[in-house]
Amino acid sequence: MKSGTISIIFGALGILFIVWFNYQTYELYQTEFLKIQNSSLMEPTIVTTGKSYKLIALGIVTLGILFGVKSMREKSSNGKIGIVLSLIALILTFIPVWTFFIK
Repeated sequence: MKSGTISIIFGALGILFIVWFNYQTYELYQTEFLKIQNSSLMEPTIVTTGKSYKLIALGIVTLGILFGVKSMREKSSNGKIGIVLSLIALILTFIPVWTFFIK
């Protein structure tokens, strides 16, 4: 497989991983919210995201960027697409997308 194709795969995989993780966080938030509504006690609940998932996503994104740069050095145009997908995944890593699912 060429490095441009691998870069695109890692970029898309990073985006899919981030969306999957944020959807899981959204489902957790919904179940906790329903528990609070059903109970009469007001117990505070803290929802945090795991740092290990963010580190995994950063690793995938880093691999996508590295393979994209390698592809760009080989004069392949697929490297640009992989780098763009990886940068989108990098930005999504730090944005809590699960809050957009609530609306």
